[in-house]
Amino acid sequence: VLKSASRLIDQLRKCCNDSSIDRHEKRCSMRARWPTLYNCTRMPVVVPVYANVTVTDQAVGAARELEGPFAPDAPTMDGWEDVVEVMSSMCRPKKVTVKGSDAGRYTFLAKPKDDLRKDARMMEFMTTVNRLLRKSINCRRQRLALRCYAVTPLDEECGLVEWVPNMLPLRDVIRKYWDSFKLPFTHSDVKLRY
Repeated sequence: VLKSASRLIDQLRKCCNDSSIDRHEKRCSMRARWPTLYNCTRMPVVVPVYANVTVTDQAVGAARELEGPFAPDAPTMDGWEDVVEVMSSMCRPKKVTVKGSDAGRYTFLAKPKDDLRKDARMMEFMTTVNRLLRKSINCRRQRLALRCYAVTPLDEECGLVEWVPNMLPLRDVIRKYWDSFKLPFTHSDVKLRY
């Protein structure tokens, strides 16, 4: 298991840090560009989504205590989707999809040139806040909760971030707002104003 996981991490790092993708390329083939990663199939490694890597609340019930702190039926990595979407931001992260042993599809952002350890700590903090919110009857009644996602650092400079569907990046929201006032939206304009 450790050899498989170590090989997988090495290949994911190569995918994250691959800067040879043409600037105008929006999609690429994992099979063609990272064949060793694409061939990492039927791995005995749990898919690193938030539900699988977060310890469950012990307050949920006595039956949960018998199962242990993690989901016993967590899906493992079964394979990869061939199409990789290359995002247009400056560091050009890649959107990769894992096929789970449960036939599910799990999407991640393979992010280079960023220390994700702080992001992982922030998610741990938000998980703690959610636990505190669940302890309050009023907060439970109002269904107050922070949206959390898994952050998996692979080393000091890259990692995987669980893709959250139906969310917009803050940059897109701000750009739309500026466009409504017919203001130019470039990094230099934003720096000059703020």
